[in-house]
Amino acid sequence: MKNEIKVGFVVAYDWYLLEQSLPIVYEDADKICISIDKNRVGWSGKEFLFDEQGFRKLIKKLDYKNKIDVYEDVFYKPELTPIENDSRQRQLMAEHQGPGGWHVQLDADEYFVNFGKFAQWLRNSSFSYPVNIICPSITLFKKLEKGFLAVEAEKFASSEIIGAATNKPAYKHARISDWFNVLVPYEIIHQSWARTSQEIEQKVRNWGHSNDFDINGYIEFWESLTEDNYRGFVNFHPIYPRNWPKLIFIEGDSINDIVNYYVNNPLERPGQLALAMRNSRWISRIKSVFSRFFPSA
Repeated sequence: MKNEIKVGFVVAYDWYLLEQSLPIVYEDADKICISIDKNRVGWSGKEFLFDEQGFRKLIKKLDYKNKIDVYEDVFYKPELTPIENDSRQRQLMAEHQGPGGWHVQLDADEYFVNFGKFAQWLRNSSFSYPVNIICPSITLFKKLEKGFLAVEAEKFASSEIIGAATNKPAYKHARISDWFNVLVPYEIIHQSWARTSQEIEQKVRNWGHSNDFDINGYIEFWESLTEDNYRGFVNFHPIYPRNWPKLIFIEGDSINDIVNYYVNNPLERPGQLALAMRNSRWISRIKSVFSRFFPSA
């Protein structure tokens, strides 16, 4: 099928989050693959606890149309860095799903605000060249008693971008290939840091960037955040500080509450002309040439 939609989830110790993230994509996906290291180790080589029975029971419960394929392989190579192992697992999963169609890759803690519209856009799109489809990402940073702290992203211009799909997998850095990036207005909520303290500890020590920052110091900072003091912290991304300029507080008890919040309060979108210009390969090439000759312009 030309525009078949193949969704792949990279899963580890946080497999249970699939109970919320997988149903969001299930109806609109043609095939779903869940990849997990057969030795139950992360990209840094650290073993993680895994409830085998609970995982299989959840998949059986969710897969009422027999769309899900669980793919187990050795995804950790000691000679590779964590981010290289990350990229390698994603590439192997894409190859396992076969060529053709659209390859959508997600983590268990990522939730599309409107996957149905995103899938429709993919099915209606045709590119004669390889592309990455990128989406704005909203990071949930901490769960508090009355809601969530999220990285502020009121509009596309100030939001993070995440690689969501490609028509030709050739992953070089996690989900990003060297292909041209096409930005689409479909938000993804990332429950990246809104976890328990134990989960955060496990997450950062198995993360693809675990060698790139002071893990202990960052965990201490995360634990110190409250509803009273969060406004005092700026530029706090562990790798690229300015990517996370400040936090906002959103009331809600669950991920569904946050998804519904962004359904009703979407990011400020660019106009159709601005988005078309942003996604033009010709304009991008002209800008690239111009920047070479006038680097300070």
